[in-house]
Amino acid sequence: MPQWSNAHLMFCEGPHDAAFLNRVLKKQLGFQKLALKLSELPYPLANVLQASFKDRAAEDLRLDLARKFFLPDYVLALDSVLVLVFSYGGSNRKVSMLPFLENLFALLAVTNFSSLQQTAERPVYAYTVFADADARGESSTRDLISTEFATVGDSAWLTNAWMHIKTTKAASQSTDFGPAAAYVWRKSTEDGGTLEDLILECLDGDAELHKTLEYLDSRFDWSPPAGSTASQICASSAKRLKAAFCVEGQKQKPGGSLGVILDQSELLGTDKLKKSSAVQDCLAFLAEWVMPTPVEPAAATTQQRNSWPPKAEPQSS
Repeated sequence: MPQWSNAHLMFCEGPHDAAFLNRVLKKQLGFQKLALKLSELPYPLANVLQASFKDRAAEDLRLDLARKFFLPDYVLALDSVLVLVFSYGGSNRKVSMLPFLENLFALLAVTNFSSLQQTAERPVYAYTVFADADARGESSTRDLISTEFATVGDSAWLTNAWMHIKTTKAASQSTDFGPAAAYVWRKSTEDGGTLEDLILECLDGDAELHKTLEYLDSRFDWSPPAGSTASQICASSAKRLKAAFCVEGQKQKPGGSLGVILDQSELLGTDKLKKSSAVQDCLAFLAEWVMPTPVEPAAATTQQRNSWPPKAEPQSS
């Protein structure tokens, strides 16, 4: 069984966000896809997921709920670093993330392990929440994440004491359960937007995309209703771009969803990713954040385990 020095849990809004992250981790940072059994995951992650399956099976689960388990969309590794990418299924991330984190933190807080677990080495866990800036902006979105996850079960978790990671837009903080980071998708030159805006920057000047957008605008009315809020206007713009990107990927992946297209087609090659300074900022963050650290015994203190985050700078107001 592999010995992991670090286990990164990355949480994205939807399947296509997770697919984008999976692609850049593989194509730009050298990670490789893994097909692990639950038992091959590190403690206590394996225990949490196995317990979830047992509990749900005992409930005589309806067939239409069979896909409702909170499982990673992608599992990747590079050397001793393990990354699991989850999609939390929309803007209400608390509903899906909190039960999972509560179970994980409960086991991480336990210091008396079984004899097997006492001899095993446990990775340093780290957490990243990815979210769209939308119309709120970067800082307000990060504050919202802090508010939503101020507590997990009976334990305090995130605060507003974020520190920027070097010169990137990412911010991190130490917690009792491992370092946590927040990364907010936003336009390169505006404090707002979504991941779709970053993809649009990558495809800047693409004549075929321009034709597709022209056709979609002639075929459908993407205008938000009168009196729409800034958030609704932003959402309408993102829907239009999603439709266009899906069309662009149909030649290589007929019938494919946006997640499939972003992950498996050549819509976003290396040269195109370089066109967006926002994407390059995210890559700089990931390259820094997923650096491996020495494996520590399971009996290591909380202070020892959580002293890892990359050098950070005070968050500007």
